[in-house]
Amino acid sequence: MLIIFNPQPDYKRAELEAYRLLQNHQVRELPVMVKKIAQSFPNLRIKTYSWVAERHNMSLQQVCELIGSDEGCCILEKSTGRYLILYNDHVTNIGRIRWTLAHELGHFILRHNERTDKAVFARSELTDDEYEAFEKEANCFARTLLAPPKVITALGITDEQTLASICGLSLEAASNVLKFIKTGIEIGRTFSEAPYILNQFRDFILSYKKENPLNFQEIATAKQTWGWL
Repeated sequence: MLIIFNPQPDYKRAELEAYRLLQNHQVRELPVMVKKIAQSFPNLRIKTYSWVAERHNMSLQQVCELIGSDEGCCILEKSTGRYLILYNDHVTNIGRIRWTLAHELGHFILRHNERTDKAVFARSELTDDEYEAFEKEANCFARTLLAPPKVITALGITDEQTLASICGLSLEAASNVLKFIKTGIEIGRTFSEAPYILNQFRDFILSYKKENPLNFQEIATAKQTWGWL
């Protein structure tokens, strides 16, 4: 079958799919437990680079070179239609791992492997146009899933440290999310997609505004410390 590739990222679809996932899993608070969501799909497994290294008697560096990424990848087994997400568990920043999981989950949800007819979704397997478009879509998906703009604006969070703590992001990702929201507001965007999300997060938003935000940061940090990816 001939697969026609559109080099333009479909940001709207990526955002709506992320919001739909939040709705389907009835996520009502932050941080979003992305690994738990990913593990709910029967045709998707989540494994670590350490698992690959032990299974194939390889070093971490060899695994990174084999996969073509120091962060993670999404693999499709064409004969069975099953997927495998691999992530580098040696990364010390939990926020980065959570973003990687959300990013690779985006590739899975948006069916990028099937749209490109590639078994391994890694930089070395794609054309420049494919890589750029699908990476932008996956990042858009990850941003919307982990830090839904509608929820963040309703919470009134404007500093990266608070956002990183509440959403379980790295400081770099939190900074990029806030820049995205700020730019959107400046050009008149109202983030009107998925209006049901505000109602879904209503209790969390009200509690955050009523209580000391530091309490929420401590809880979110504790969740990550306990390994709640």
